[in-house]
Amino acid sequence: MKYLLLMSVMVSILFGAKVTESKWKEGQTFSDYLELHNISSELLDAVSKDDQKFLSEVNSNYHFFELKNDYGELLQALIPISEVMQIHLSQDQKTKKYSFDIIPIEYDVQEYYAKVIIENNPYTDTLNTVKNKKVAKRLSSALKGVIDGRKLHKGDEINFVYEQGTRMGKQ
Repeated sequence: MKYLLLMSVMVSILFGAKVTESKWKEGQTFSDYLELHNISSELLDAVSKDDQKFLSEVNSNYHFFELKNDYGELLQALIPISEVMQIHLSQDQKTKKYSFDIIPIEYDVQEYYAKVIIENNPYTDTLNTVKNKKVAKRLSSALKGVIDGRKLHKGDEINFVYEQGTRMGKQ
């Protein structure tokens, strides 16, 4: 993934290509996406039956990345099909034909320390401290059955360590 990103940046610098992030349109199929970019449906014929089942996994909650040249022609796309796997679509610069692969999504994972001072409740106070709904929700779930929330008092502290993954600089 780092190699792909580095190559994208190099291509961008050398040829003026641009990386954009978009949200997958609701109801859009992978076939629709190919048609939108004037990519031959022959590409779908070359996709193995095992990989074809993943093409329907793209949903409208996912954000994807495209690398396009100055003329708007798609050079590469990274389209998530889950939190850990993505479609890599790329154009061979000599033949202008596209290839398809399913590759892992690589995240840059960092560890963080949080100190939450109770003012209202663990969820709200964690959300206000770390500004991340997933972390607040996971902490609240972890505390259920372990700590009686009614015994927490204003000013009590909850300290914890959590990991946060980012992809292309975004959570």
